[in-house]
Amino acid sequence: MKTVIAAFLLVCVSAAVANLNSTESLNMEDCGTKAMEMRADILPKLVPCLAFDLAPAMCCENINSLVGTGGPLSYCLCDETYFSDLSEMAKAYSLDIEEIGAKCNDPAMLNAMIPYNGNSYCPMEA
Repeated sequence: MKTVIAAFLLVCVSAAVANLNSTESLNMEDCGTKAMEMRADILPKLVPCLAFDLAPAMCCENINSLVGTGGPLSYCLCDETYFSDLSEMAKAYSLDIEEIGAKCNDPAMLNAMIPYNGNSYCPMEA
């Protein structure tokens, strides 16, 4: 389990990309650097996502607190290439990032409004 958590952390850190909030714009390298600086804070936030069906609200809230509007990595998952890379790498650990995102954002479920590539919560410029 620790290996899976560590691997997922590395996937998230390596896949962090362009932060495009309303006041500043981080390039891909800056977003990745910020994620590396925060890795000790990111790991505990991702643990509930490993057992999504047991703690969906906590997983979604934690992801949104990282990459959602105002989060330290806001909009980092909006870049198409890096979101795709993250999705492919996560599948190797039996995690479906797109499915988790869709469930988190489903208005009938949690309506977390997590911005990731391909959804309306990403800015148009991402």
